Amino acid sequence: MCQKKLISLFLLFLSPFTKAELLVDVLDTTTWGGSTYYLLDKSTWDDAQSTAIALGGNLVTINNAEEHIFINETWGGFSGSEYAMTYLWIGLNDEDNEGEFTWISGEEVTYTLFTSGEPNGGENENQVYMWYRSAAYAGYWNDFDGSRGVDYYDGVYGVVEVVDDPTGLSSAANITDLPSPHVGIFFLSFLAYQARRRSPLNQQPHADDACDY
Repeated sequence: MCQKKLISLFLLFLSPFTKAELLVDVLDTTTWGGSTYYLLDKSTWDDAQSTAIALGGNLVTINNAEEHIFINETWGGFSGSEYAMTYLWIGLNDEDNEGEFTWISGEEVTYTLFTSGEPNGGENENQVYMWYRSAAYAGYWNDFDGSRGVDYYDGVYGVVEVVDDPTGLSSAANITDLPSPHVGIFFLSFLAYQARRRSPLNQQPHADDACDY
């Protein structure tokens, strides 16, 4: 009985750290440059970001031209892929301060590729997608209303990045709700100790079976 209580306590401790149910379906996944990338079904920007967090990351942070080319060739509209999309959500936004674009991951902005004349949406367009309606501007960026990702043409599809080793990031934004492994080790060790303590080999005759801890 006591061991069952301890196990229940351990599961209760872990429960806040289990991943939430995904709001948006994952269509495809791949790896590149030390990160795992997911392509989500069409959705609003907020739902895509919530799903990214549940997966352990954020909407993609594009740090350089090489990463941009990788996304173009993987899920861009002219990639020839089974999952070639016309619009792709990325993590850039200016929700906090109009005109000041930042990555939702908290990483420094080191690379952008806005279409000529963009961003131009003012306070009504605070999120950013990559678009592929024109081969001449394939993969260029545009600020947009993040709530319109489902019904806009054929939809806007989120690209999620989960950094495999987030300790090297300039921000710990990708590390969300991770319990310390030392705490988990403590609980497991405690369970093992109590099981050994209550082993018949260690019990005295007429030992009290009630919990005394």
